[in-house]
Amino acid sequence: LLSRRQASDVYKRQHMNAIQEAIIKINTEMQAKPDDLYLEAIGQHVIDRCGNVAAAEAVLKKDRTLKDAMDKVMETAKARKQGSVAVMRDDEVYAIVDRYFGIDSMEPVTPLPASEPQSRKIVNVDFGDFF
Repeated sequence: LLSRRQASDVYKRQHMNAIQEAIIKINTEMQAKPDDLYLEAIGQHVIDRCGNVAAAEAVLKKDRTLKDAMDKVMETAKARKQGSVAVMRDDEVYAIVDRYFGIDSMEPVTPLPASEPQSRKIVNVDFGDFF
């Protein structure tokens, strides 16, 4: 039997593995088409959403891919097309992607605050010391 702490550590490792696997899955798909900026944008969005286990597990479903998510976005854009142009806001595109992966009802992960920049030390230098 595992102690409560050991069980907690195992649980954390399993969850971190799911998050890492989801990120690797999305990165692998993005790297397969490095020149596709649309795929890169939605891929980065999905990676950003994978900060919790539930989202990571949704992304890891075998039948969910970035390509298919992009196809869903394109379907919506075609339906909205006026003439030969379709325009969508970023938040609309990301909402379609979130719905496709099943992460639309999940709270986005709040990024950790950036660390405060360290104050710079002032150094007095006399150039005469170099001669």
